[in-house]
Amino acid sequence: MKIQYKTSNTLLGFLAFIFRKEKYLEMAVNHSMAINLRAPDIKAAFEAGSYPKPTWRDEALLSEREHYRELSKSFYFSLLKSISLAAVAIAVGFFVGKINFEMSLSISKIVAFLGAFLATWGALIQFSPVEESYCKETLHENIHAFMAIILFVPGAIMAFIGTLL
Repeated sequence: MKIQYKTSNTLLGFLAFIFRKEKYLEMAVNHSMAINLRAPDIKAAFEAGSYPKPTWRDEALLSEREHYRELSKSFYFSLLKSISLAAVAIAVGFFVGKINFEMSLSISKIVAFLGAFLATWGALIQFSPVEESYCKETLHENIHAFMAIILFVPGAIMAFIGTLL
């Protein structure tokens, strides 16, 4: 039996996660099987036709749907928490008189604020863990780490630049 499963590209997996749920789920199932087939004993059983069991795809799809829910929860709840923290910061700024309706917005303040927002969102994603596998290479784990990095790093850089402008 020819092995037809490949690991998925994290960026493409992330885009599928955001825009095409069913495509993401299919990628995640195939990615998990490709990881399993790295083990010599499982690969030998696969080539002999005794692995996987007939219901494996349905079971894997159920598992990946749960991982999708966890990843979505981490992504969107972290966004909601970041918006809440930003709203609190703005309210405190109004309360202490540092922000008012007559003040002009400078590019440095906007860059610093957006940077802090993105860095906070990325950090909160990282602090809302998803279920870990034994190999720590599943698609949802890769995407979870990727989301944290692509939000936190540019956000931190923007925050630093904004404070220096």
